[in-house]
Amino acid sequence: YRADGTITFVNEAFCRYFERPKQEFFGNNIFASMESAEAARIRNQLQELNPDRPYYQLKRMTTVPGGRQLWQRWVVRAIFDDAGRPVEYQAVGLDITEMNRAEEDLAQARERAESASRAKSEFLATMSHEIRTPMNGIIGMADLMSGTNLDGEQREYAETIRTSADALLVIINGILDLSRIEAGRMSIEKLPFDLDRTLRDVVEILLPSAKQKGLSLALDYPATAPRRFVGDVGRVRQVALNLASNAVKFTPAGSVQIVVGCRECGAGEPAEVEIKVKDSGIGIPPDKVGMLFEKFTQLDASSTRRYEGAGLGLAISKSLVELMGGSVSVESRAGEGSTFTCRLPMAVDHEAAPGASGTRTLSSAAAAFLEDIEQVATCLHVEFAAVPPATRLRWVERYSQFDKPAPLRELTALPGYGHLARDQRRRFQDFANWLFSRVEASD
Repeated sequence: YRADGTITFVNEAFCRYFERPKQEFFGNNIFASMESAEAARIRNQLQELNPDRPYYQLKRMTTVPGGRQLWQRWVVRAIFDDAGRPVEYQAVGLDITEMNRAEEDLAQARERAESASRAKSEFLATMSHEIRTPMNGIIGMADLMSGTNLDGEQREYAETIRTSADALLVIINGILDLSRIEAGRMSIEKLPFDLDRTLRDVVEILLPSAKQKGLSLALDYPATAPRRFVGDVGRVRQVALNLASNAVKFTPAGSVQIVVGCRECGAGEPAEVEIKVKDSGIGIPPDKVGMLFEKFTQLDASSTRRYEGAGLGLAISKSLVELMGGSVSVESRAGEGSTFTCRLPMAVDHEAAPGASGTRTLSSAAAAFLEDIEQVATCLHVEFAAVPPATRLRWVERYSQFDKPAPLRELTALPGYGHLARDQRRRFQDFANWLFSRVEASD
């Protein structure tokens, strides 16, 4: 067709496609059958063509006799005269009706799948509190039952209940964490905290397991590196604990080391904190390294595998680190151990004095912590309701920094505690300590 849109040629395939003879096209204007907005848009695109860029591609729908709606993809080439003015346009079309329909069906299927996935994630995220609380009750009552007069067989049953419930709670917390992340309901706090203290707490939690296996477990925190940062202490602790507990789990002999590095940037820029977890364990074959951070993946998926787990810890850690703006990587060789490196951008807390704590709000983890303590107190007939709200908030602040002795001293000062038998007091303190050790999986 000419520059003004007058049609000068159509081939036989064009006529068959649109079910009209050639005579009905010659001399007509190609823009006449289009709506004004579409015609204006195409004219504007054609006017932008030039000898250096003579091609234009568009997709449009046409209604043919009988009311059928067909989709085509057109490639238009402009022919210019010696002065660079367009004198003719040549268009070649391809029917993409079926392709377009398939794309629409695929998009609708994807939307339905994503909607179902969001609904699942939102349901699990909402159910977090309801699922976790009964499990804590089972574990607490199993602890209490273990302190009663049981014969050997009964004690073995009670311990099996406790161990199984413990393992199930870890899996439940992992699934709930993952669902909250997928549902977009995982929030990241930015509050001052002591990184050195946080990582020492991780070492303290894992030390009994390491000693039981005869492993050396150590933290290497350079004296020149900053101690205090602004970030989410709960998430940093959870990631470090996941990586370090994996290292202990997969290291039959030797050592596990947590090494910290920090590179401070310019004024106003966050520092790059590097937390490396090195072990002398079984290592990872090169062909399986890419599977490490996949959800519900075990490198040894056989029914006889030595190491149990749901395959969620590393996937959750990776998601949490990415939520905090960082990255996780791994270097490993089979039989020679592994090094997991977590890099996090965090601002250095220059203003806070050593040991100072940031202002805390009652997070879901803190609320769950208080409810767990209340549940234990109720089981042991301790009057939790007598604790003033201000004292509860102070527990939360200390709990958030993992300062275990202070809140436990206050818990043991509750009315009714003095009337507990010695074994009940011990169980109360043991259970409260256990709650602290589960903080990283609670929120």
